[in-house]
Amino acid sequence: CQLNPDRKVIEANAYFRSFTGWPDHPISLSEKACGVLGCINSLDDPRGCGFGPNCKNCRLRLAIEDTLKTGCNHTGIEYQTLLMMADVKTEIVLLCSTALVQKDNRNVILLSMIDITRHKQIEEELRRSLAEKETLLREVHHRVKNNLAAIISLLELQQDRSDHPHIRSVLMEMGSRFQSMALVHEMLYRSAHINEIDLSTYLQTLTGHLYSAFNTDRPIRIRIAADDVRMNLDTAIPCGLIVNELVVNAFKHA
Repeated sequence: CQLNPDRKVIEANAYFRSFTGWPDHPISLSEKACGVLGCINSLDDPRGCGFGPNCKNCRLRLAIEDTLKTGCNHTGIEYQTLLMMADVKTEIVLLCSTALVQKDNRNVILLSMIDITRHKQIEEELRRSLAEKETLLREVHHRVKNNLAAIISLLELQQDRSDHPHIRSVLMEMGSRFQSMALVHEMLYRSAHINEIDLSTYLQTLTGHLYSAFNTDRPIRIRIAADDVRMNLDTAIPCGLIVNELVVNAFKHA
């Protein structure tokens, strides 16, 4: 539609007329754009658009005023509000743009609008669905970590009951392997990124656990030189197992 400097509608296409809910409604020059649309904010005050309780924060109104004042065009304006359409209050989202054009030697605002209400509803549904799946995935990681922790505890219990040095060593190594896997799931559960972990942090934590588990009396310092690399579950677990074997062998035989 086209607006004059007073923000009143002077011309509108068939889509705009149909969208307002009154296809045969003769748009009057006395009606501003928000009034024609049926914006609840403009209807809340008898003075119309600009005097409603939320008008000062209306992005569409501010864009129109800025275009009139500075001549700058605005695009991608999401106008979310309640409209009175066919005597029914309807929450709606419009994607709007404004442009200043010349018509009959006077400034005219060209206002275009696309109804994206359904798109925003689908976007919100997808966002909720993703949040639910992320919650479920975190719960899976949490439960796997707890199950691995239970296995580690059973191995430690059996290790404490055994007097055979070789068996104790084997059980300790098995526990360290489970610990390397459990640590991946714990970090994924706590990570802001549910599908990946930071390699450097993982290696530092893993080697710290191994150092404590093997309780060596030698003055060994562990230095991690790892780039800022993020790994997913399929990469992190085999990587952790490999590092586990290398570090354990270093503690035992180096």
